[in-house]
Amino acid sequence: MELEILQSDKQILKIAVSGKLDANDIGTHSWKLLEMIGDAKTSVILEFSGVNYISSIGIRMLLSARKDLNSKGMTLSIENLDPVVENIFRISGLMEFLDVKK
Repeated sequence: MELEILQSDKQILKIAVSGKLDANDIGTHSWKLLEMIGDAKTSVILEFSGVNYISSIGIRMLLSARKDLNSKGMTLSIENLDPVVENIFRISGLMEFLDVKK
């Protein structure tokens, strides 16, 4: 998993996420993503066009981030899902639970 800040201002923190979000790849980077999100002011957008796979641990990380942000009155959006990842989101019911934008 690779992370790159695309936009960071008073309103939005937009992060490009790429690679696989699975047990092998997420462990070393999940703390960095959660730390980035912790610095957000209002809205966090995760740009997912570069994510080609997400496992249950990746889904858990997203749900944890959403819960943390919502408790602070902030939002989490995910945009530009790869078709494979979009299918995983649909099957797991995440399309209705998370704010997913095309």
